[in-house]
Amino acid sequence: MKLNRVGASKLFNEKLYQINDFPIVNEKKAIEAVVVYKNEAKDLPQNEKELLQNILKAIGFSLEKVILINVKAGNIKNFAHIKELFNPKYFIGFGVLRTDIGLNIDLKGYKPTKFNDVSLLVAHKLSDIEGNKKRKLMLWKCLKLMFGI
Repeated sequence: MKLNRVGASKLFNEKLYQINDFPIVNEKKAIEAVVVYKNEAKDLPQNEKELLQNILKAIGFSLEKVILINVKAGNIKNFAHIKELFNPKYFIGFGVLRTDIGLNIDLKGYKPTKFNDVSLLVAHKLSDIEGNKKRKLMLWKCLKLMFGI
């Protein structure tokens, strides 16, 4: 979000500073992957975090090398905002509908889709995948296809 300095100076006497919602990303180097989830809590529960770590490890990533976004936190507007901020190669959504990220494309669960130079995949919430072998298998098949494993 850009700071409107003229409007802000009429409202506040103090000096105002712009605070970025996300870390500043070097435009020449895109973030490899963005993982988006929808959770009422600010952070993922420990069991879901561990599952996500295992999923990422299986495709050659770690939590430190991806951007994690909770759409419930409200700090992203839509997919275009994510693309603008991070320019990811991969987008993986857990429990996220296409409408949650402002996409008006045919984005079906467990079906890797390429859109605007980003490989997209949406699946059930991590908590729904955790104890379900069928969903884990469907997710793994999609990830292998998406990442060429």
